[in-house]
Amino acid sequence: MSKVLAIHNSFFTDVNEFTSDGNVSLMIDGKLINSIATERVTRNKYDGSFISSVETILERNSLQLTEIDTVLLCGFGKHIDEKKEEIDIYRQIKNIFSRNTEIIYYPSHHEVHAWCGLAENSEANSLIAVIDNSGSILKYDSNSTNLEHASVEQTSYYFWDGEKLELVARDHNDFEDLGYGRFYSKVTRYIGFDSYHDAGKTMGLAPIHLESSMFPNPYIEKDNREVTELSHIKQDIEGLQDLSYWFNKQGINIPQPFSGNKFSSYQARLAKWAQETIEQSIIRRIKKLKENYDFERIIMIGGVALNSVLNEAIENQLELPVIIPSSPGDSGLSIGLLAKYNFTKYGKTKLAGYSAYLGFEYTDDEVVNVLSKYEEQLEYHNSNEVIQDTARLLNSNKIVSWYQGRSEFGPRALGNRSILANPSNPWMKEIINNEIKCREWFRPFAPSILKEKLSEYFTSFSNDFDYMMKTAQTKKDKASLIPSVIHNDYSARVQTVTKENCPLYYQLIHAFYELSGLPIVLNTSFNLGGMPLVESPEDAVNCFLSSDYIDVLVIHDYIIQKKLVNYAS
Repeated sequence: MSKVLAIHNSFFTDVNEFTSDGNVSLMIDGKLINSIATERVTRNKYDGSFISSVETILERNSLQLTEIDTVLLCGFGKHIDEKKEEIDIYRQIKNIFSRNTEIIYYPSHHEVHAWCGLAENSEANSLIAVIDNSGSILKYDSNSTNLEHASVEQTSYYFWDGEKLELVARDHNDFEDLGYGRFYSKVTRYIGFDSYHDAGKTMGLAPIHLESSMFPNPYIEKDNREVTELSHIKQDIEGLQDLSYWFNKQGINIPQPFSGNKFSSYQARLAKWAQETIEQSIIRRIKKLKENYDFERIIMIGGVALNSVLNEAIENQLELPVIIPSSPGDSGLSIGLLAKYNFTKYGKTKLAGYSAYLGFEYTDDEVVNVLSKYEEQLEYHNSNEVIQDTARLLNSNKIVSWYQGRSEFGPRALGNRSILANPSNPWMKEIINNEIKCREWFRPFAPSILKEKLSEYFTSFSNDFDYMMKTAQTKKDKASLIPSVIHNDYSARVQTVTKENCPLYYQLIHAFYELSGLPIVLNTSFNLGGMPLVESPEDAVNCFLSSDYIDVLVIHDYIIQKKLVNYAS
């Protein structure tokens, strides 16, 4: 049997502390078996290492290092022409695995992203937009080998005709260029959030400013490219001086960078400006590409593809289906490695075994072993009607942590590692944001809806919402029925659920529908603020015990509650 292990590890040689979104995937005889993000194993958010995830994926599949035939690696932060023998991770892998293990290195970060987009959706005539913060280095500055000063992959457009993948355009690859990912990150930090990882908060803050920002767009079309006067390098140590400098040139004085947890209307206006800016520029660029390439769909990939509002805007304005895989950021690059290898070696594009649920599945014995360790703190029983019992709990306004089957691969909880609640209760958003997630008040939660009911509650160009990667507009006559899953502009980051893509979750929502009349539940990731999504049953129990506001934990058929503490004794 052929065993292939794909590893994504973010690394620099000169900035060793920079790591993010490490992930590993295993393919046996051409079938994808498991994929896991390192953070799920180590419990360190955004962990960019790979050793722990390799050890875990091999252990769960009863494999030894010596049994791996091929290891695949992906470039990041290294020159695109650099030989694999010169890459630190190659030398590290060579020392870990058998001398007979083949090591293949694909140097283009963005090309591997593009192949990730084709792993599930390989229909011909597709434009693949790869947009992120930084990829592989294209050219070094003569005075520095630092990634921040180099010409790097930031915005790449590929065309897939069904037989070959062709790079057809590349923007923001001059020295010191500010691509969309870097721009959005800069605004995110100016508003007062900690890092580029908080870009989703900026997206959530933008609709609070209901009108247009009325600020000029720093991106313009020039020589068939999208360029900007903003620079990535004319900056103070926080990288924020560029924004105030550019606004001053436009005759606009904006406040100094914000800090703290209080949010003003001006911060919301800046967030709206950032959102409008990337939407207008990317849509304009794709329209221009449509003049020369006859694509019928758009695949969004890279970290910027996590912007669900952007994805909806592209789809609605261009009237073309926009497709986003379940893990479009760097945490999905091991899938892209396998897809490129599969095509290069076997001429196949779609990966057999691909789904959003590629993590590990745990046995009832493993669950019982964990529960027995916490008997002093928990009481539980095995339910013969776990679907109906859980639906009744949700209908009585209990907050339920729901743990079933294989874990999701990607940043979204899609019904196997989820915290669920009644969307009709207007207090649920506040309770979960403030007491469980400990996050900003304006951040919305997702509605998981039976797919056949989508058009009754939401308007959208397409019905492709399986991975919670696009927003849709809530119908005005339905908004008051589901206040905890819609934003103040009536948008919602929808997940559609079918019998095929997540059968047990579908049954639960359907049972809730029969009780409440609503084919929707509130869904958010099963974690607390700052934690990765739970992976193992023990992770689930620890997370449950760490929150006083999660009422019930359901693992497989076990309904679990916390024992009441008798303070009088």
